Amino acid sequence: MSDGDPAARPAELGGSFEMFVTRLGIQALIALGVIENPATGERSVNEVQARMLESDLEMLREKTLGNLEDAEAAKLDEVLEGVRARLAEIAEA
Repeated sequence: MSDGDPAARPAELGGSFEMFVTRLGIQALIALGVIENPATGERSVNEVQARMLESDLEMLREKTLGNLEDAEAAKLDEVLEGVRARLAEIAEA
């Protein structure tokens, strides 16, 4: 593999679909107040931002349907369902 080959790059530099989805999931966890916002050091719920991320993840699922490896599709489903479950909890509160 050459240095120009995306498969040769470490995942933290990008190019990994599962890492990309995980990063979106972390943003959602911050918006849902599950983890601290690293910029503020505080936890707070931003439901609008969380719903935007839910929509982005759903769009990603629709646009990549049939084009993902099993592990990639499973990661996307896992993150999306987790975001939806937390949003449901917020709606019930």
